[in-house]
Amino acid sequence: SPEEFESAVLTALNYLESTLPANSTVLFIGLVDGRILFNTMHALQHPIGVTYAQMYDYLNCLEISPCWGWLNTNETIRNVTSAHAELLNQVYLKIMKEHSFKNFNMIYYSFAQLIEEGIQEWVARGHQVAELIEAVDGFHPSQEGVAAVAYMLWKAPARGAPRR
Repeated sequence: SPEEFESAVLTALNYLESTLPANSTVLFIGLVDGRILFNTMHALQHPIGVTYAQMYDYLNCLEISPCWGWLNTNETIRNVTSAHAELLNQVYLKIMKEHSFKNFNMIYYSFAQLIEEGIQEWVARGHQVAELIEAVDGFHPSQEGVAAVAYMLWKAPARGAPRR
């Protein structure tokens, strides 16, 4: 729940307050909107010869999916999962608004925004979005995906972000 998430984040921040040197920065990166995974991969062929949608259904049937909420052919479930992720993202902003710490300031970046910007640049260079997702699991970022997000994160301070 958002309340449990807030409690866990505050516990971590209180620990960091006791261990980080003065003038440190804590960077929050929000949860991604994982619908991009299904939307990008569902019709493509998985390396074992079925579509990703079929692979996701198979993993769900076995109850071993790494992310049942987003790797799911049921659009309602994907949407509910994304809505919950956004609730958790809002917890970071709430914490930044309501709490301050002596030894560090806090910055928040939207992971969904970083990914979207990375995708736009990737596609503009003539590549396919699916290349940014690991082909074997259809879930984690590929090496190119990690590099794209890192590049967007590296550029992010130039445009600003919510701070406290």
